[in-house]
Amino acid sequence: MPRLLVACIAVGVSSSSLAAAEPIDGTVWSAPDKPKSKPQRPGPAFAMGIGYQTAGVGVQASFDGSLSPRFAVAPWVSVGVVPNPLGRGATAWAGGVMVKFGDRSRAVLDLGVTPISLQGRRSSSFVGREETVVYSTTVYYGVVGAAGFEQMGRSGWFVRTMVGVAAAPTTEGPRAGPTLSVNTGFKAF
Repeated sequence: MPRLLVACIAVGVSSSSLAAAEPIDGTVWSAPDKPKSKPQRPGPAFAMGIGYQTAGVGVQASFDGSLSPRFAVAPWVSVGVVPNPLGRGATAWAGGVMVKFGDRSRAVLDLGVTPISLQGRRSSSFVGREETVVYSTTVYYGVVGAAGFEQMGRSGWFVRTMVGVAAAPTTEGPRAGPTLSVNTGFKAF
């Protein structure tokens, strides 16, 4: 019973001290702002996926620079493996900048440089009875413009789908066509 009495006195003292802490001059105190959720804060993000944003099949790093709670600019770079028509993959890179509109469900516009096409060659030479086969791959890079959607949870996990058009000069002439990218990842901070 004495513990209950002490607890009641403590609660009574703390509530009376709160009432005494109110300003006399009539100013109104407001609660502090809620902390921003991960989609609204600037910070690095890491993704893996398939498509132009990950240079084939690969990984991507970006930095979401939040300019306002519903607007972010995110430069990105990636490295991946692009399948070769001869069966061997070619390592490639990609990079660009995304503009994101929205909070957790975002519309995304993207402009970047990415591998557009490959040209694979197989050559062989003989030394005595031994054949030496050499595979070479030329990766052609081009410009891509895309639009899409990103859904990010409060914890920072996201899924992004992009559809666009890519164009590049090649030895056979200019190439252009549709492009797609599907990524999943995590925003670190």
